[in-house]
Amino acid sequence: MDISNSHNEQEENAKKTISEEFKAIKQHIVEGAQELFWTYGLRSVTMDDIANKLAMSKKTVYQYIQDKAELVYLCAEHQLENEFCNKQEVSQYAENAIAEVLKIMEYNRKFFLNFHPSLILDLQRSYPKAWKMFLRHKEEKIIKGIQENMERGIKEGLYRADIEPEVIARMRMAQVEAIFNPQIFSPKSHNIGEVQFQVFRHFLYGLVTLEGHQVLTEAIAQIEFNK
Repeated sequence: MDISNSHNEQEENAKKTISEEFKAIKQHIVEGAQELFWTYGLRSVTMDDIANKLAMSKKTVYQYIQDKAELVYLCAEHQLENEFCNKQEVSQYAENAIAEVLKIMEYNRKFFLNFHPSLILDLQRSYPKAWKMFLRHKEEKIIKGIQENMERGIKEGLYRADIEPEVIARMRMAQVEAIFNPQIFSPKSHNIGEVQFQVFRHFLYGLVTLEGHQVLTEAIAQIEFNK
């Protein structure tokens, strides 16, 4: 038996275990912080608040997270990755383009129920690294995903053939961003989730063919967020 190889293997296994534990605790911190950030806004939540929620000392939190800016970045990254994975799964199994976009909207509706209206603005003003990541994700994943849905709907005869998918995708993204502009829709007088649905429904009915109109109307009558 090679004692030196056995010892090296034990060291590697120990390092792997420590690394996995570190990642698990860091992920736990990110998920806890995300819940607070999304509910109360980025500016309102302190590192003390996060430590208290996690039943950790702030010193312990800082052993895993460099500062609040890094934590905001990790929370945004985690959210965007989850959204993209959900979109990929929905796209794979949805029976048509309308079913696909409605399922994505239902996922977003649940998210917006606990979404602080200042979140996007806070991200833009105070966290440039996280904001840059969001802009990159928006361009490479969100707008591209909307465009692919447009193209699918046209092929299926559910969306009008005269629309330009790339233009419409960017217009839709601008609509979503406008909803979070407090100068347009003040959270004091508007329910952001309801505004999101109203704008979304208006958008979809502007896309569909006669066949698509029937499919869309029947689908909307059945989905949860219209009840």
